[in-house]
Amino acid sequence: MPVIFFVHFLRCLALIKKQSQREAVKGKQRYNYFVTGLPFTFYFSPFTVYRLPFTLFSPSIIIDNGQKSWLTFDINYQFLLELNPNLLVNVRLSARLKEAALMHTVKIVGTGSYLPERVLSNFDLEKMLDTSDEWIRKRTGIKERRLARADESASDLGKEAAIRALVQANMAPEDLDLLVMATITPDTCCPSGANWLEGKIGASRAVSFDVTAACCGFLFGLSVAEQYLKTGTYTTALVVAAEVMSRTVNWQDQSSCILWGDGAGAAVLSKEKADAAEILSIMLNTDGSKGENLLMPGGGSKTTPISHESVEKGLHYLKLVEAPTTFRVAVEHFTVACEEALEANGLTADQIALYVPHQANIRIIQAMAKKLKVPMERIFVNIDRYGNISSASMAIALDEASRQGRIEKGDLVLLCGFGGGLTWGSSLIRW
Repeated sequence: MPVIFFVHFLRCLALIKKQSQREAVKGKQRYNYFVTGLPFTFYFSPFTVYRLPFTLFSPSIIIDNGQKSWLTFDINYQFLLELNPNLLVNVRLSARLKEAALMHTVKIVGTGSYLPERVLSNFDLEKMLDTSDEWIRKRTGIKERRLARADESASDLGKEAAIRALVQANMAPEDLDLLVMATITPDTCCPSGANWLEGKIGASRAVSFDVTAACCGFLFGLSVAEQYLKTGTYTTALVVAAEVMSRTVNWQDQSSCILWGDGAGAAVLSKEKADAAEILSIMLNTDGSKGENLLMPGGGSKTTPISHESVEKGLHYLKLVEAPTTFRVAVEHFTVACEEALEANGLTADQIALYVPHQANIRIIQAMAKKLKVPMERIFVNIDRYGNISSASMAIALDEASRQGRIEKGDLVLLCGFGGGLTWGSSLIRW
């Protein structure tokens, strides 16, 4: 074993080269390091350590703020586990490495979605606003959207999506350990939308709470649930993204109200079922300094209590600030989110079978496809039928793509999104 170790060590030393490329990322310097010539390529950033299996050993580069770097080898504990779990008994390793070695991969075992029955078409909007079907379609790609009934709230929409996901997963609500609801339009601030949903589906064993990350809410919800499952705290989780966006818009503002719709999507996660879609990575980003680009001023402690003045000023409506600027920023961040996922997983854009982006605007999606050099045939689009449903868009699109046969077993699927916050991110899934 020492001889093998030494040979691998010398081989990697001879193949390391430092690339002096620096990128400004949120005001910090990023250094890119590559190990080439092996059957794989590593990508390293400051304060991070990435390890990939390499027979019995995993080469690693540890970077300290881009100033120093060390090449190290660690025993491939996952490889040892597969050979014989008892081998770990005689191996000295830190608690963190042991925990990482014993972590389970998380699978998506069921998806579901629900759209309200009421359809509001562009022709209906022509009767309400000084606009036209052609004008809306040309600028957004939207033909119609769904609106919740007056007696439907976010948890009601989420309930229907959750039930469909549980049926597909062959699970009952009582089997759930965790329920995460992504939304910016909960039934109430207290209790949370997830609490209402827990009661409505009868998930009596589940711990439930909300996640707020605007249009990236589903990604953030998946990430939260994945961490609970990976660390062994819980075994099964339900992630629901549900929105009633129609109650956040000013229906006299034709630049904004034409964009939004209502709906819900859901995914059941498990670490026990082997034959299911595997989450390979989730990458999240935020930039709070640009939070006012998509803003709902009222509803929080910033504008309370609700008053005649706050209502008259329209502070409780969702506001899209500087739309042209937001368009360019969205295209950039959609593209970056995809590129980060591809780079981290050692893939190229053409290896992804299907891209499932947040359904914000068809022009944004087309611009992203052009930058990635991916044909539109490999990008799932349903914005023409539903509009922008914020956090629920990706969840609904993933469920529809699966049920329509757009995804086959073994396919690589890449979710990507951008939204208010600012938030952006991705999730790579092997179906």
